[in-house]
Amino acid sequence: MDLHTFDLGAFMSGVGSSDITMMVKIDDERQRERRRPWTVLLAGATAFRSDCRSLEECVEVAVRELGRPLGARLDSILESATGTTERADLLAVDIDDLFTQLADRGTTVTVQVRRESEAVGDARWSLGLSGAAVDGRGIQAGGNTLDESLKSGLRELRARSAEWEWLDLYL
Repeated sequence: MDLHTFDLGAFMSGVGSSDITMMVKIDDERQRERRRPWTVLLAGATAFRSDCRSLEECVEVAVRELGRPLGARLDSILESATGTTERADLLAVDIDDLFTQLADRGTTVTVQVRRESEAVGDARWSLGLSGAAVDGRGIQAGGNTLDESLKSGLRELRARSAEWEWLDLYL
């Protein structure tokens, strides 16, 4: 699976619309220690957690685990996530690289899509940024899409300090 052409937002949205909550996280401390910094968590029709070496591995593990509860629906979710259309939004960037850069700078990144039955209004997506690099205050951002929640959270992080000006490349 090539994450450069894979639409993580479309994949996670499809999982969420199947009444499964999906969370992907990279932990800054485990990144520094070089020990499986990525985590994928599924809850709802299936309950599963796995620590991974990369975002790509987490997606592959999730696909294998989702085969049972989603059956044929998984094929259509994967098809929508592996389309060849170019995206003009924030998700056109290398999400794996962006999250790894944040973790390398002391920030734990958590992205979650709630299953539709638990969604509160349009805020199905949430982004959490935590760790010493965000002054211990953390950042929570939500939105109707992964792109909305990422932009909101990254804008807030960028506004906190000049050290985050490299984020302008993504905003």
